[in-house]
Formats: sequence, C-alpha cells, structure tokens
Amino acid sequence: MVFTYQPTAGNEELELLLTKKNEVRAMGKAYSLDLRERVIRLRTEGYTQQGIAGLLHMSISTVKRYLGRYQTTGSVAATVQRRATSSLGVAELAILEGQVKTQPAGTLHEHANWFAERTGRVVSHMTIHRALKRMGFTRKKRQWVRVNAR
Repeated sequence: MVFTYQPTAGNEELELLLTKKNEVRAMGKAYSLDLRERVIRLRTEGYTQQGIAGLLHMSISTVKRYLGRYQTTGSVAATVQRRATSSLGVAELAILEGQVKTQPAGTLHEHANWFAERTGRVVSHMTIHRALKRMGFTRKKRQWVRVNAR
C-alpha cells in the first residue's frame, strides 16, 4: 500500500509535520549525565531495556549502549570527541608557506610534489590543502593568497 498525502483544508498541522520531517537537522546534544545515570539506576531496580527506553523516551539502542559502557568502564559519562592533529610540523609549515609565496599559481598536486622534493616527505594534496587553509590561504583567480582580515 502506498500512502499519498492529499492536502485538504484544515490539515495545516499535518502539512507542517510533513514538511519538517524532510528538513536537514543538525546533530543533537548528548543526553545529560543525570539521565544516563537514571538508566543504570532503573536497570538495577529491575526494569527491562525496552521498559527503560519507553519510560525515558529514548531508543533501545541508546539504553543498550549506556548499559554496555557502564559494564566496561564503570561510568556512563559522554566521551570527549577528539580531532586529529596536523601531520605537518612548524618547520614544515614554514617551508610550505615560503613555497606558496614563491609559487602562488601552483596547484595542490604541484605543491605536494615540490614539498616532497624539498623535505623528502611525501604527503597528499589534501594534507597540503588542509595546511594552507589553516595558515589562512585561499585560492582566488588561480593563485594562492591570504584571506583578507575582517
């Protein structure tokens, strides 16, 4: 059976729900530590995973994840999300900056090749791109230039 929605007068609320369902949403915040600890407390009181999920209005997968984390680590605290650090050091960034200033029309692949020739270290063109972006360079009219300060 295929459901086809036919808008009719007086269904503004349903239409609003259907439109909002298709919107792109940002990632939500983590549940509070208090709520996470409540999951553990309810489980020790004898509630089932499905019962806890229904009572606290969360998915069964979230309840299972919190119970598993509590069993392995003894805590249900949210994990700190870490980002990867730059693979290029300060000296290598200085070499790259000098190279871009002398060859502003070079492509990312050319800069990666020149960088490998000068330092003996082979890096991808995307590593060069991320480093240039961190240093404040952007490509305008086929040249690498510093971003204007605002």
